[in-house]
Amino acid sequence: EVNGESEDREQVLQDFADGKYNVLCNSMLLTEGWDCPDVDCVVVLRSTKVRALYCQMVGRGTRLSPQTGKTHLLLLDCGTRRSTSCAVRRV
Repeated sequence: EVNGESEDREQVLQDFADGKYNVLCNSMLLTEGWDCPDVDCVVVLRSTKVRALYCQMVGRGTRLSPQTGKTHLLLLDCGTRRSTSCAVRRV
């Protein structure tokens, strides 16, 4: 878990990027400004009416990853009761 009070936040994020963890849980912390192209599944557990915020949250997983060959993102949206898998395309 990573939250605003995590003293080891940078280390946990680096460990996740290095593949030491398969899952990373956060609340309102990694919605913008964090880039980890290897993320291939995003679970949204809250609803939002703000499209820009939703795009930021989902955007954590929409980056291509040449290192891993990632071409798809599994998006599980529990906030709006939709689950989907979508292709990640180079734009």
